[in-house]
Amino acid sequence: MKWMWLVVLIGVVLTVGVCMLILLSSTALVETENCGRELPSVDSVPSSRWDVLGGKNVFFGHQSVGQNMVVGLSEILDENPEIKLKIVESTEFNGVASGNFFHGKIGQNTRPVSKIEAFSEILTTNEGKTPEIALVKFCYVDLMARSDPVELFEAYTTAMEALRKRIPEIVFIHVTIPIESVSRGAKNMTKEGVKKVLRLPAVDERNLVRHRYNQMLRSRYEGKEPIFDIARLESTDPQGCTVFRTVGSEEVPFMDASYTADGGHLNKLARKRIAEQLLIVLANAASPSESPAS
Repeated sequence: MKWMWLVVLIGVVLTVGVCMLILLSSTALVETENCGRELPSVDSVPSSRWDVLGGKNVFFGHQSVGQNMVVGLSEILDENPEIKLKIVESTEFNGVASGNFFHGKIGQNTRPVSKIEAFSEILTTNEGKTPEIALVKFCYVDLMARSDPVELFEAYTTAMEALRKRIPEIVFIHVTIPIESVSRGAKNMTKEGVKKVLRLPAVDERNLVRHRYNQMLRSRYEGKEPIFDIARLESTDPQGCTVFRTVGSEEVPFMDASYTADGGHLNKLARKRIAEQLLIVLANAASPSESPAS
């Protein structure tokens, strides 16, 4: 009987030890720095900028996080009737007046090249009646822990160069890839902890790959062509602090947990916050000869 009790005791100790390891792994510090930064508001944009934007058409290719942004955009536009931009779910631009924000789901999630191909096809098929501003957004699932960010970046930039040569009148806005958060709640945190214990790719590794892609995009286009940095917005909390984790020797941005219910999609707070910044980027892109609204 003694040996049975010993086996039970060893089992209890091992179980407690594994639970502690999972807890420690799943609650790795999320750090903050550079606090106090304030995002610009639509109120800071001169009315003349909105008038210019209202005379142009925009096309936005996306999937689910993009749909979150479109809902937020609709909410912002309802609150600011002076911004004359109509949301239209369509990839057809023929015979349509100006002042439209066209959008549509393109390609397939986890196959980002299919989104590039669909975006290019839509713009070239509508050649001669294309929008003045266009942007395509990848989803966070398009770059996972074992994805190659360099390969995707090269595919993206190659396509953009081809489109720019073929349709030079379009202003392209380059969009960073969204990132994830560790969702609140014991279940989600334990799930991430188990992945670490089992040496499976966790959110840290996934965000690291996205961060590397985003750094390449910023290096290539920042200060040269318009960028909509959704990853930077997602990793800036409501207090204006940058949210990140140290992964190896790198500081990797994380989505602030207050912006999501499932770790990746945008809740009401985030979708309105991010949609407002998108509108400001669009206003700046519509008036490239003027100083950016701040």
